[in-house]
Amino acid sequence: MDLDTRKQVAAVVDAIRERWGEGALHPGSQLNPPPPLPTGIPPLDEALGGLPRGGLTEMIGIPSAGATTLALKIIAEVQRHGQVAYLDLPHTFDADFAARCGVALEPLLLVRPHSLRQAAAILRDLLGLGGLDLVVFDAYGEPPRALQAALGRSGPLLATLTRSRSALLVLVSQPLRQRAPARSVLAFPHTTARLVVRKEAWLYRGPDIGGYRALILITKDRQGPAGKQIAVTIRLDDAVTIEAP
Repeated sequence: MDLDTRKQVAAVVDAIRERWGEGALHPGSQLNPPPPLPTGIPPLDEALGGLPRGGLTEMIGIPSAGATTLALKIIAEVQRHGQVAYLDLPHTFDADFAARCGVALEPLLLVRPHSLRQAAAILRDLLGLGGLDLVVFDAYGEPPRALQAALGRSGPLLATLTRSRSALLVLVSQPLRQRAPARSVLAFPHTTARLVVRKEAWLYRGPDIGGYRALILITKDRQGPAGKQIAVTIRLDDAVTIEAP
């Protein structure tokens, strides 16, 4: 490119930024998707490749199936090199249990919205910050239709997520009548990955519960074939650990 052409391009760039702002132009290199986030659970990383940045991962399970525990362990892994925000819509975040899962409480950005509508607005703002590696949205107990209306039809939120370097993990309840739904509880058409967590059996240490075996089913994966199953053992000691059998 000769000098005159470079000057013409620079003038066009300045004019666009002056009219539309600095964010209107981005280097083409920024279009390359960043690498996914490791979950810290080796068999899940091997099967899924990690949580996709700029994408939505659903984690579905009935209460006590293990989805929240898995999410907390993922947070602990991401915190080793990145920043995490946690939207606690049901206000059930247990700081002591999170610490046992390895979560560093001090740097964790914990947000407790007062309503689903407020949660959706805060979520969009968090994704637009640009400095978060993982955003976990705990939406347990919310009716699927309400969640779908708040998130599934939110064009601005989806656009913000796609542009961001953040991975979005949404925790949603599985209807008790469904054992392992192949389709989304929320029917999000833009979901990148969908994980269904199912408790298989309690593990006892004498008369006390020492943990449980769980099964993670990958029912949707845009990066690879769906249908994979990962068996894990979750041990509820002073430090909560996850092991592959």
